[in-house]
Amino acid sequence: MKLLFSSLASIAILSLLSFKKYTAPSIADHQVAFSMEDESATGSFANPKGTVVFDESDLSKTHIDICIKANTIQTGDPGRDKHLKNEDFFEVGKYPEIRFKSTSTIKNADGSYSIKGDFTMKSTTKSVEISARVVNQDGQRLLLGQLPINRVDYKVGIADDGVGTLLTAHLKYPIQ
Repeated sequence: MKLLFSSLASIAILSLLSFKKYTAPSIADHQVAFSMEDESATGSFANPKGTVVFDESDLSKTHIDICIKANTIQTGDPGRDKHLKNEDFFEVGKYPEIRFKSTSTIKNADGSYSIKGDFTMKSTTKSVEISARVVNQDGQRLLLGQLPINRVDYKVGIADDGVGTLLTAHLKYPIQ
């Protein structure tokens, strides 16, 4: 569950993309990564779909609308993946998509960005905030972002199911 939250969050961060207007031609080649707070699991969701527009000169034009398919979760353990897809966690048959849709983006005094939006998983939608930065790494500009998620808030498992409740979605996305 936490993995899914992280993935969607990462996708949302993806939308903050560049210093100038940037429209992602395709985000389908990217994955959204996640990690549990207790470091018990890491993973990703494959093939996010949607639009990402980032305009640093006019942040009001920034628009992110990203959807991931819950059944693309990958933790490196096929048995765990199968369990996460069932009714105990993501219920992928009933709730096949996880979505982030931005509502506002601001540039903070320290140069980072805060991207606010609505995150929907299963039947719950909550306002969330992604913290993101643009960095230079190995000669490439990257958008790095994080979104903390409490999976229990979205009815993904229960608090005392032996799995940590907090996870972080991670985004690492090349920008131009």
